[in-house]
Amino acid sequence: MGITKDGNETEKMVLGLVSIARMNTDNSAQGKKKGDLIAHIGPHRYFIEVKKKTMNQSRPYKYITTVAKDPDTDYWVVIPAHISMNMAYKRKGQHAINAFECMSLGLATAKKLTKFRCKPEYLESRIKSAIEESQSEENKKWKEFAKEIRKDVEMLAERHQANAAKLLSE
Repeated sequence: MGITKDGNETEKMVLGLVSIARMNTDNSAQGKKKGDLIAHIGPHRYFIEVKKKTMNQSRPYKYITTVAKDPDTDYWVVIPAHISMNMAYKRKGQHAINAFECMSLGLATAKKLTKFRCKPEYLESRIKSAIEESQSEENKKWKEFAKEIRKDVEMLAERHQANAAKLLSE
């Protein structure tokens, strides 16, 4: 988890509670950006972002489930990908102008996240249902929108790099 490795213990807790979860072993720069853990549901693989308590630097455009531990209680928070996208609407970005690119989902202890809380014994079923819900036909529009945002962000970054290279060569 992240640069500081602060969330490694939280990831281990998830792995101990969720039999469908595996560590993301792709240590490349691109691989680590995809998510901390991988949920195996049938023949499919889905990335999961694990947060310690504060769900900062969440990236809704990645369209992955976010899991956080409330350290003050025994509860976990599971936020489906399409809900993260929905939460980004009309929000300010964190370390970015665009909230769909980077935002804070808040603290795992926040009252607004109560409906996403569960006890440890329900964590696996909550993660599975969050993924299935986000991948459903009903939420396909959010998944497509996330792909569009990712493509736009990548194109904009390439354009900015090209413009900077041009300025440096003058």
